[in-house]
Amino acid sequence: MRGHHSSFAWRAAESVVLNRVTVRANYIVGVLFALACACGSPDKTPSSTSPTTPKTAPPTETRTPDTTASTNACRADRVVPCQCARGKGYRSCVDGQLAGCVCKRAGNKRTAEPPEGPDPLDRYSRAADPTATPPDVKAPPPSATRTASGLAYRILKRGSGGRKPTATGRVTVHYSGWTTNGKLFDSSHKRARPSTFPLNRVIAGWTEGLQLMSTGDKFRFWMPQHIAYKGVPRRPMGMLVFDVEMITVH
Repeated sequence: MRGHHSSFAWRAAESVVLNRVTVRANYIVGVLFALACACGSPDKTPSSTSPTTPKTAPPTETRTPDTTASTNACRADRVVPCQCARGKGYRSCVDGQLAGCVCKRAGNKRTAEPPEGPDPLDRYSRAADPTATPPDVKAPPPSATRTASGLAYRILKRGSGGRKPTATGRVTVHYSGWTTNGKLFDSSHKRARPSTFPLNRVIAGWTEGLQLMSTGDKFRFWMPQHIAYKGVPRRPMGMLVFDVEMITVH
């Protein structure tokens, strides 16, 4: 009985030892396998039958052709339709560039049609901002008309015609004035109302120049200092440039 018990105990101990060795061996094999998978074999080359992800070129940016340059290269005898707040309007050409959108009312409808009979000299009359510095503010262009006094002018828009003021007559005008460096020094548009005065109470350049205008006309004047403010202190110096629109000849 004792021998049988002793044999049973030995076999139990042997089984425990074998189990522990097996567990330890399995653990070591698992660690080695994990390391082999992580590191990989440096000499192993991918099989030709292995699935590969094809490389794709980066997406190319689709560019919309820039038509700004061609659009802005406009002509004085053309207008371009544009969208107004309550309908369509038109953009006219100002020195090769499109001016702001102008909405024209025709009856109860807004149309994209330009004013009747567009005049090539009307290049600046529909500019969005009448106080914007003119492109030829530095000096009168060769196309400007000059008088014996030194006054130079260009016709920007022709009105309805009719009588012209005398040297002592009263007129109502809208105007803006700049120095030749482009600085705006006065404008009736800033005050949101036109100015009324007799022509014998203004500078000589105005007295002479406004007698050339009829109702609805818009001129640009270049006035040398001797027919402007003549160097009076606290007044604009040098040649002055005025855009004048004749509202009424009284």
